Amino acid sequence: MDKTYQQDILSASKFIIFGKIITSLVLIVGLISFGLSKEIYSLCLGGAIAIIPNALGIWFASVKARINPNVDIKVLARTVEMTQWVYTALFVLVTVKFLSFNSNVLLLSYSFTFLGCFIAPMLNKPQIRMT
Repeated sequence: MDKTYQQDILSASKFIIFGKIITSLVLIVGLISFGLSKEIYSLCLGGAIAIIPNALGIWFASVKARINPNVDIKVLARTVEMTQWVYTALFVLVTVKFLSFNSNVLLLSYSFTFLGCFIAPMLNKPQIRMT
């Protein structure tokens, strides 16, 4: 795989993660402004469950691309997808089993944060980009 393709993929992935972080922070500020600060814990858990598995998948794919520069893009996409599903399931299992939280807020936070990937194309505009 060409080095520029690897950089483009990683750049796009960073914007997706950045979009998810922005939506999670918007939710946190929204809850604080409505005086629901006791729900911040559940909100942060939902955001973390949406962000961390995706970041891990992207990291694993970038390591795989560095080790084998000729790897197919479909293999990298599958690596990100499978890593994201496995770690999301693992994090949800650990959260449900060992932590106390408000399940409605956690589900809302996870869903809203996961939708942050849809604002990533807006963040990749030259006016906003810092590179």
